[in-house]
Amino acid sequence: MIEDDGGSGMIEVRKSIAVALASWDREAVAARTANAEALRQQFVEQFPIDAWPDLDLTSYALGQTVDGGTVCWWLEFHTRDVASMSGGSSSKHLIFKSSDGSWRYPKEYGSVEDAWKSVRDAFAQAFQLASEGRFDEISELTALHGAAALRTKALYMYFPDQFVPVCSKTHMQHYLRVLGKPASAWSTTETNRQLLRALKELPELAELSSQELGYFLYHWADPRNAVRVVKIAPGERAAQWDDCLAGGYICVGWDDVGDLSLFESKDEFRDRFRELHSYNGHEAQVARKSNELWTLMELDAAAWAGPYCGSRSTRPCAGYDRQRHHHGRPE
Repeated sequence: MIEDDGGSGMIEVRKSIAVALASWDREAVAARTANAEALRQQFVEQFPIDAWPDLDLTSYALGQTVDGGTVCWWLEFHTRDVASMSGGSSSKHLIFKSSDGSWRYPKEYGSVEDAWKSVRDAFAQAFQLASEGRFDEISELTALHGAAALRTKALYMYFPDQFVPVCSKTHMQHYLRVLGKPASAWSTTETNRQLLRALKELPELAELSSQELGYFLYHWADPRNAVRVVKIAPGERAAQWDDCLAGGYICVGWDDVGDLSLFESKDEFRDRFRELHSYNGHEAQVARKSNELWTLMELDAAAWAGPYCGSRSTRPCAGYDRQRHHHGRPE
């Protein structure tokens, strides 16, 4: 009997969870869970948390052939059974070696050495803060902005009881919506923590480990099964549509706002948007337009496969874009 301890909406949520649990073969998932935990332990042994302050770049970055693999190789490719962080470009790792042998790193640094010192120190700080239970301070580490999925998975690898193995903030927000919780405007780290708390409050899920919760969530309410249709105006009266179609991108404007993935939260993004586009002090217009642009960040690039449409009523939906959501034109 599911008691009414959260309103009729929560009763329905708990009923749906109960139905999903009944069709979920926990024993069959046990081997996968054990393999994921073994991989996590191997990662922790190869990259001890107390070694991070002195970790060298060769041990961290993608694009190198290193015996045993690098941190980023382990996190993105070798431990997919723990949690997926696929999709997007290598820039989500902040620093990587490109195919032409050159180092790529955030443009605010003067050299790869400067970039690595900043990123490494920030990771070491993040792990220290997590060990002290100061999770809300992790989002203040600006050197890790733009690496939300990487940071989230790394934190899970070292602190599996404090996080859910879900790296996509879009997915986290989806689950929070399904659970009837307020949409989160916090950082990815805080959103993940909020999701974990919401799940732990449910008696039906009390026996599941964090790793099992990660698997069960995608069995219960997989966000990748949903299709969103987004209408975008590529210039006035779709004037840029032919260029977009030929180039495989979609124009959305507001180029001066910059790369949306570098904003830690929607609030941070909106503050920047307001600075650049005040709309003569009309806050309602600022909110409406910034919400329209932020929609692109709520699309999961690895899973979203909905049509995008020009805004001219005489045009049908003209194309599909699975992974490429450009803010502005690519040049």
